[in-house]
Amino acid sequence: MKSDKRVLQLKITLNDITPAIWRRFSVEDSITFKNLHKIIQGVMGWEDYHMYEFNIGNEKIAPEEDGFNHAEAMFRELHNSPEFIEVLQQQDMSKGHVSIDPKQMNQLMQKIKQDKAKSSFTLKTRISKLITSEKQAFTYTYDFGDSWEHEVIVEKIIEPEEGKKYPFCTDGERSCPPEDCGSMSGYYDLMRIRKNKNHPEYKRKIVEWLGEDYDPELFIIDWVNARLHGKRPVPLWVNKKLDEQDDSGLLGSLLREDNDSIKQMKTLFNKEEEYEDYLGAIEFTIANYFLEHRNLKDKDVERIIKNLKKNYLQNIDLFETELEREIIDALCMALQEKSITPHELRLIFDYILWSIDNRTWVPDKQAFVKWLPYFFELYEDKEMRNYHINLTKIARRMGVPHAQIDMLLNRGETEIDEGEKDKSKIESQFFSLHADEKFNFIVENGLLNPYLVQSYILELDKTKEFETVERLCKKLMEQSNNFPMFEFLLGLNYNCLKNPILAKHHMENAVRTIEECPANLLPAEEREKMLQQMKAEIRRMS
Repeated sequence: MKSDKRVLQLKITLNDITPAIWRRFSVEDSITFKNLHKIIQGVMGWEDYHMYEFNIGNEKIAPEEDGFNHAEAMFRELHNSPEFIEVLQQQDMSKGHVSIDPKQMNQLMQKIKQDKAKSSFTLKTRISKLITSEKQAFTYTYDFGDSWEHEVIVEKIIEPEEGKKYPFCTDGERSCPPEDCGSMSGYYDLMRIRKNKNHPEYKRKIVEWLGEDYDPELFIIDWVNARLHGKRPVPLWVNKKLDEQDDSGLLGSLLREDNDSIKQMKTLFNKEEEYEDYLGAIEFTIANYFLEHRNLKDKDVERIIKNLKKNYLQNIDLFETELEREIIDALCMALQEKSITPHELRLIFDYILWSIDNRTWVPDKQAFVKWLPYFFELYEDKEMRNYHINLTKIARRMGVPHAQIDMLLNRGETEIDEGEKDKSKIESQFFSLHADEKFNFIVENGLLNPYLVQSYILELDKTKEFETVERLCKKLMEQSNNFPMFEFLLGLNYNCLKNPILAKHHMENAVRTIEECPANLLPAEEREKMLQQMKAEIRRMS
């Protein structure tokens, strides 16, 4: 049966650089221009830091400036406008510099914005709408500061091969320039300095900025295709480390020593930005792995992270699963850029475990792994929308505040109040503790976060530590009579201990306390919901 989809074989070449930097790759014509942008970033080796645009005939397709680099976009629009060129021509260049009135520039920018025609094509447009024939050529420009312009040519339009996974790269030459190197002039300057270790700028520009391992002639097709499919390719330096690794293992060989200051850290809460390269390396790897292995569950990831935390100093050959090895590869790349200590690495693993546990309220065994591709925008548009709608429905049904829903969906539209921040901090600290420290921590902080108490009790129930649950509930009830939930949990625990009389006594006490609770302390709708759940549990016990 003939497929409705077609495959485009494209050749992309970075303009004005010799010897040429180019790639040949194939994509399905059903993808969007946003997908094509990501694929081009992958095949060329760019890092997706900057604005970009496609120019196809008279059509220009680029991201909306809102939420992207607005200054970079406006500078390009201004620089290319006839009005700006006219202003420059009126300047007296004999002075050796240009002097332009800021007010005049603001007026120009406002005029450009008003005159700008609204295109009927956007990044969500499928490329088949505009890319329609063999030999058709268009341009892709990346980074309006350095202005890297690429020519893209449609070499062939063919039927998709059965069993073939698109996109994939088939050929190419040379590495793309390093990001933010200063356009072609900056690139050639770096290449010239790189050849001369005695150059006065060699240490600053090559050793400290570019890196001595940068090879402009390097092109490894397996790396490109691994990157296209969300896998972190293992670079040459890692292969070398694999040969050299000793009893400390590959990760251990890249870590620096702990110090007293670092050892004082208990959690990465409020330090996420500082450690985002390592957290992102793990989470991005899991996200891409999930997209290829849709049966992956949160408990699988939890088991893997716990194993990595326990055995990160072991030889890589001892890790059996593909995902474990991919996470190690990703962490190695991050550690090569900037090293951290063993204690920091353990806190990073703790933070991932906390993130998994923080989504256990969602009635889905894949709550965490499904969230990651949404966070990194790896889903197709339809799946992005469906995830957003479904999670919002679940959260509202469970009474999750709007601010927390926004935070879970990474929208940031609502400011999270200090109380919610305190709860998150307590949760983060809790999940970084050893098992023997958790009991006292919950006794001290449980009243501030009752849902964390529930989570801990469920943890104890799994290991059948019912006597510990009994002690915990009694200690919390001694601190406050305003939390009938604790007494209800105590009743459930007595039921597990085969003591139905005490179980029913405490559960009915909890129900009476909630029924007598004033409306200003517990809204009627929430009270009815709690009572229904509690009474149903009592009926099941009877």
